[in-house]
Amino acid sequence: MRVEILAPNESIPAEVIFPQQTHSCNIREVITGEEDLSDCDGIWCDRSASFTLGVKTADCAPIALWDGQRYGIVHAGWRGLVGGIIETMLEVFEEPEIVVGPILPQFEIQRDFCYDAIYEKFGDQYFLPLPGGARGGIMKESEGVIFDFQSALQSLIPTAKFDLRITAQEPHLASWRRDQDTRRNVTFITPRYQND
Repeated sequence: MRVEILAPNESIPAEVIFPQQTHSCNIREVITGEEDLSDCDGIWCDRSASFTLGVKTADCAPIALWDGQRYGIVHAGWRGLVGGIIETMLEVFEEPEIVVGPILPQFEIQRDFCYDAIYEKFGDQYFLPLPGGARGGIMKESEGVIFDFQSALQSLIPTAKFDLRITAQEPHLASWRRDQDTRRNVTFITPRYQND
């Protein structure tokens, strides 16, 4: 398998198949390359299909998976993470190798529906106080918190290899929280190797 990560200004190969990402928890199998990939954030196929599958991200996690028979890719932000897209994709594979592309490992969230959804899934184990925020570890209901996104991901995919680049700290990579624009990084997986 070959997993490649492209910055927004790099040329995307024409043959990459992308899901129409909506921060959903839906995945689809690609059999012919003509499937309806709307409202889905993960795609996979049989290795014999030889498609190149990709996702676009800017701080969310691009997750590539493969085993001896199948390969796939997932776009997982906090919504997909708490909604179970990773677990759903893992059901397709048997002991996959997993690579996670560049992400924003920790970010601030408010105590709103986002906080509630993450808390319902993980409890408070991946929340950190804001720097200079609450005293003595006690937070007011109105204060935000830092969500340790990478640790939450690692709890679900402990054997994954993480790209160590942090999107918000790499000027050539897209970062929504840094730039708030439409640029996206592209991560793709193909069963073909560089020299094929």
